[in-house]
Amino acid sequence: MKIAWLHDHTLEDSPGGAQLTNAAMIAAAPDWADIIPCYSGRLPSGMPQADAYILNNVKDFSQAELKVAVSKPHIVYEHDYWDLHQGWQRDWIMPVMNGAWAVIFLSPLHREAFLRQHPGVRPKKTYLVPSPIDPEEFTVQADEPRQGTCWLGEFQPHKGIKAACQWASEHETVDFYGWGPVTPSGKNVHIKGLLRYEEIPRALARYERFLFLPEWVEPFGRTVAEAKLAGCELILNERVGALSWGWETREEWAKGVGTAASRFWEVLGGVLL
Repeated sequence: MKIAWLHDHTLEDSPGGAQLTNAAMIAAAPDWADIIPCYSGRLPSGMPQADAYILNNVKDFSQAELKVAVSKPHIVYEHDYWDLHQGWQRDWIMPVMNGAWAVIFLSPLHREAFLRQHPGVRPKKTYLVPSPIDPEEFTVQADEPRQGTCWLGEFQPHKGIKAACQWASEHETVDFYGWGPVTPSGKNVHIKGLLRYEEIPRALARYERFLFLPEWVEPFGRTVAEAKLAGCELILNERVGALSWGWETREEWAKGVGTAASRFWEVLGGVLL
């Protein structure tokens, strides 16, 4: 089955959580799924014909491109809240979501927050699948004892940069790893730069605590899961979707994210085959 996989960004363009999640899901595709990657602004011949379409973040796709995608069986793999980059899409959110064969959210809290934000959206079927992460990658040990607190991610207002900087000023030094338009600043704030993904497990293994206080309802929060797998104490608020899965032990977190890819393709197989 030919499946067109629509997303706004490549991992090379933007090394964020949605792109990492997509790369892992595509890599785990079963033999019956022939994936055709489709990125906005990179379809000179238009949207390719496929048997089904997976809509990830599609905020930058044109009307013509989305019209092709939603004319066939389509599944929405929602990574956030479909905030608008193009005003015309406002009138498309409800029919696209309601016409999907299935909508996949990243956590129970994510689904609840999305449906509350878009009250006209009533999908036929919804499924919950956490972000896929290989727990084995986060079993590395640091060469020195753990100490201190870190923050990791994209420097965006909704990621809680202001709250994290306030926490640092009131408690202790926080090392910030990441990139983005809002540079953390203030007392006890140290900017450490951007890590390649393969550097993250060893970096997290050096810290006692991981700090994340998002302003919005974080759909999942894969950096939170990675920090938990790496053995960090978590300093969070109630707006982290990963917490709504109810996992407590490292083993429960590892099982949840470690089986996410197989769960995703089990859902797609049940819907499309």
